[in-house]
Amino acid sequence: MQNRKIEFTPKNIAFYLSGFFVAGLGVIFMLRGRLGAGAWDTVTANLRAFLSYSNIDITLGVTSMLITLTLFTFVLLYTRKWQLVFMLLPIFLMGTVLDFWDIVIFKDY
Repeated sequence: MQNRKIEFTPKNIAFYLSGFFVAGLGVIFMLRGRLGAGAWDTVTANLRAFLSYSNIDITLGVTSMLITLTLFTFVLLYTRKWQLVFMLLPIFLMGTVLDFWDIVIFKDY
């Protein structure tokens, strides 16, 4: 397997960050439009609905982070590859972007 070298140029960083915003927007459009969503988004939305039914007020982004961090913990403990800790940044970015689109932008939709 060959090692990849990632160039941290402003263009690549902008593409990376804009990818989070576009993916988050797509998730919120699919969930709010009731068009259906991917499996991962459905799990997140259903867990949020279940917790809201249990009088636990939680946002979609926090629910996404909880599910992802739970699975990430299992993978990290199994593989013991501690360089995977850098995956915490995308996990938190995606949860934050989901809350941004869900709470800030499309609050009253």
